[in-house]
Formats: sequence, structure tokens, C-alpha cells
Amino acid sequence: MGPVLLRVEGLTKTFGGVRAVDGVDLEVSPATVTGLIGPNGAGKSTVLGMLAGAIRPDAGRIRLGERTVSGQPPHRMAQMGIIRTFQTASLFPQLTVLENLLLGFKPWRGERPRAALFARGWKRQEAAQVGRARPMLAQLGLNRHENTPAASLSGGERRLLEIGRALLAEPTVLLLDEPMAGVAPHLGELVAGLVDGLVTTGTAVVLVEHEMRVIERLCHSVVVMADGKVIVRGTLDEVRTNQQVRMAYLGQ
Repeated sequence: MGPVLLRVEGLTKTFGGVRAVDGVDLEVSPATVTGLIGPNGAGKSTVLGMLAGAIRPDAGRIRLGERTVSGQPPHRMAQMGIIRTFQTASLFPQLTVLENLLLGFKPWRGERPRAALFARGWKRQEAAQVGRARPMLAQLGLNRHENTPAASLSGGERRLLEIGRALLAEPTVLLLDEPMAGVAPHLGELVAGLVDGLVTTGTAVVLVEHEMRVIERLCHSVVVMADGKVIVRGTLDEVRTNQQVRMAYLGQ
């Protein structure tokens, strides 16, 4: 799979005496999609939460390249290039679709009151960001909604908007938590196309998903979790025939 971009070693998290994640190891290479699958309660979203900085690990280490980033808060993780989306699209419903998309860009000079009053050039920077955001709106099929509140979008359209915002943040590692949940098939193809395009730029994607057709369509490798642990990793064909996987999913 090439060089390792994101390395996870012994990641552990306990909630109220229940070990939700138990010594997870994970390696992710650039320009790949890694599927993280398993039954409900396996600990997949908790792993994403720790990778994104929203949940502080009890033990273990997260390395991005040569840098240890374990325990950093979400905004620091985002600044370093680890960007996350959620099971339910996280948007600002009263802001317009374009305004929500613009939030994906790194901080502008005019975002702080003092800079807006005294700094030069921030209006040109803002115009440039809008110029970059509008092609993304068109790619998402949301350009007709540019000036409407995000609350007016369908569930699938909100999902697209959240992913588009994440892409404008230029992630090094993109964490997608069930991006196809509640998304109509034609919008799901748009999401898949966005992921394919992102991988060609060298970005690594970690994808939590229950739909095996999505895993088969997008993923280069698969990591299977159960009861907070990694039980097997490999290609989808390899894990499909694994007896531990069959027991975790089917109780066989």
C-alpha cells in the first residue's frame, strides 16, 4: 500500500467501565480508501472521534507522518489536515448553502473584527474563496441553492454539502462516518465520485460504512472491528470469507 501516512498504535477508550475501543492498530497510506466496518457497537465511530480529536484516548498513539498528534483538540487536528464528517450532517442551518461551504476554507484575514477593520486585502481574499467555492457548488449539484438556507436542503443534499465543505479544507486525511446513510442512489454516486477524485490528489480516506456495495466500490483495504478490537484486515474478498468476520456479523 506504499508509505504510511496515518499510524494508530494501541488506541484505547473506556466509557463508564465499558471498553469501547481496545488496543486498535491501524495504518493508512496516501491516495487510498480504508474501509472500517463491523457490527453496531464495534467502536468504529469512537475510533474516528479519537482520530479527529473530539474524543481523547485513554491510551495509545496517533501519528500523522512523523508527528505524534494523540490528544490534540479537533481544531488542531483540522489544522494539521485531519478532517471529519459525521453520521448526521453537521451544518449551520440558518446560513446559506454558500456560506456553509465557505466555512471549509482555512481562516481568512478578515474573519477577526480587528483584521476586518484594519487589515488590507481581505476582501480580495474573500472574493477568491467565493470563486473557488462556486465550482464546488456546481460539482455538488447545489448551485441553484447558493443563497438559500442550508435548512431547506434534503438529507442527501446536506450530506453532499458537508463533504464539499470538508474537501475545500484540503484534507490530508478525510474521515467519513457513514457518508451514504439516507442518501438517494443518484446522490450517492456523486459522493463516490468526490471520494474518487480526492484520492487522485494523494489524500487518504478512512470510511465507516455499513453498505458493502459502497465498501466494494471505494475501498482499497478493509479493517473489521468487533467488540472494540480489530479482528481482521485485508481486501474485501479476504475478509468476506474470514470465519471471525462471519461470527461477528452473523453469529455463526
